[in-house]
Amino acid sequence: MFIKKIVQLENHQIEYFDNTLKNNQPVIIFSPGIWEPGSRYLDLLKQITTHRVISLSFRGRGESTAPKTGFDYSDHADDLHAVINAELLNPKNLIYITFSKGTSYCLAYLAKYKIDPKHIIIGDAPPIHVAQEAGYAEYWSTLKYKGMNMIDYITMPTLIGIEKESTYCDFSDYLIACKPTIHLLVATDKNAPIPSNLDTEYMNMFEQFDTVKYYNFEHSGHMFLDDEPDKFVLVIKHIIEAI
Repeated sequence: MFIKKIVQLENHQIEYFDNTLKNNQPVIIFSPGIWEPGSRYLDLLKQITTHRVISLSFRGRGESTAPKTGFDYSDHADDLHAVINAELLNPKNLIYITFSKGTSYCLAYLAKYKIDPKHIIIGDAPPIHVAQEAGYAEYWSTLKYKGMNMIDYITMPTLIGIEKESTYCDFSDYLIACKPTIHLLVATDKNAPIPSNLDTEYMNMFEQFDTVKYYNFEHSGHMFLDDEPDKFVLVIKHIIEAI
């Protein structure tokens, strides 16, 4: 059972969900996608019964509030930092699971705070953060997915802030230096309505890292946690059992 918690930062607060399990296993931190609150995948994450799991809502998502400014990758990194500090966790001993935009936010946190994790599970995303073009906020505010209006989960000021403030960053040098084991979850269904975020160029970026293990989701586009939820749980269990 997950418990909702709140951590207060200087100009906003972050909600996160914690199954509060206590044992000697490393704690799992889940970093969700661009619009997704930390509660979105709890039905999947609750099937991980061997580890403590924490999932957060980044600023302006779910019931997390948002500051007036501060929407680049480095700012989102501070949300993760606040949650991990609030729980007095050793960040080097955590298992990080990321999905989509949550990947660059997580990598930004690890790089900013000079953390060398042993394992990162990356969900269908390249090791970069991208700048956004004009119209980004308007596009996302009108988008619907599986009957859900995105604007019900991420605030318009947050989308506008992301559009105006986002800058490009390639985290490859950081990953080369810290040498984690990267477990890459790849959506490979080319006919899916929402295609993978990993085109050939982005896939090639992972060849420069020491240890990358690939897990293909053949019947999924980018939203593989919705398309193949059972396989996602099985893959995560397989990975964490071997760690």
